[in-house]
Amino acid sequence: MRKTRAVKSFVKSPVTRKIMWLFSSRIGQFIAPVGLAKVLAINSSLSDYPQLVLTHAGRSREWKTKSTELAMQFFGKKFFIYIEGETTIHGMISDYGSNIDGKCVILNDGNLLFNALSKRTKQRWLSAMSVILTERKYTYSERKERLSLEGRISLIINIPADTFDEHKKEFFGSTLGNRSLILHAWMDEEDRLRCQRTFGKTMWMRPPVQIKERYNEAIENLDDYDKELEVYAKEYGMLSLRSSSESKDLVTAVASENARINKRNYLCEDDMVVIRILKPYVRDPMATQEQEVISYLKDGKSYRDICHLMHKESSKFKPLISYYRKKAVLKGVLDVERS
Repeated sequence: MRKTRAVKSFVKSPVTRKIMWLFSSRIGQFIAPVGLAKVLAINSSLSDYPQLVLTHAGRSREWKTKSTELAMQFFGKKFFIYIEGETTIHGMISDYGSNIDGKCVILNDGNLLFNALSKRTKQRWLSAMSVILTERKYTYSERKERLSLEGRISLIINIPADTFDEHKKEFFGSTLGNRSLILHAWMDEEDRLRCQRTFGKTMWMRPPVQIKERYNEAIENLDDYDKELEVYAKEYGMLSLRSSSESKDLVTAVASENARINKRNYLCEDDMVVIRILKPYVRDPMATQEQEVISYLKDGKSYRDICHLMHKESSKFKPLISYYRKKAVLKGVLDVERS
């Protein structure tokens, strides 16, 4: 189990400090960084590219919904659209109109999206969100009627770990997965019980700060932090088996949004701290062997060396190494070998 200590002092980030305090006090230090990330995602819909798109993949009863509800309490209702999971694109237009500019679309139960909706309806939802995030407008025809959904948005998806694992290929096939910071927050029984006790005793607590208007100024010193962000992007990419270029957008969005939520138009060390405290959560706990193989391949180890280091029988394990390598090359995690 990963342990994450609450950050006691964000010198230039008083709002972040208060957010972390509330999440740590109400549901514990382990989930607090994920809660902070959700607040940043809600805040990011009107920000410059890249917006923060967030997927929280956790097992049952591991505070996906409660952490989202707490994040929402920092904002007024004008900041987000909260849907359960069976809402279609047509339903969103009926309920909220065709213009959702400045909203964070919060899908509370990704299980319903993937397992309750028809294949066509589900693919339309995933495609619509992907297109709106890049083009700011999605148009389609239904029953001879031309419909559209448009605006600058951000996105939060809560999804059970088993559903995420089952539908991972489908999720990334829509390109929505490529745009999403995927956080895996798995807890043990001791932490779950501790969180339940803490949550029950702190029902009276309310957010110590309210975010009434979005601060969406451009970050002026991104170039000064470019090399440091690239280092973090490589680390995120290694842990999550994704390309550094994908991860660069994600860490940039995290750092930039932490600056903005504290009404800064510049990055500082505080923003790098947020990247660091989120880093352990990007590793998928079910991909340990694959990650180890990719790590060895990045270090230039041969198939034979990898089998020896992992205590695997060469004749049986080499095909699996080859399969992992192919996946990593296609994702951009490993470069193509050129003759």
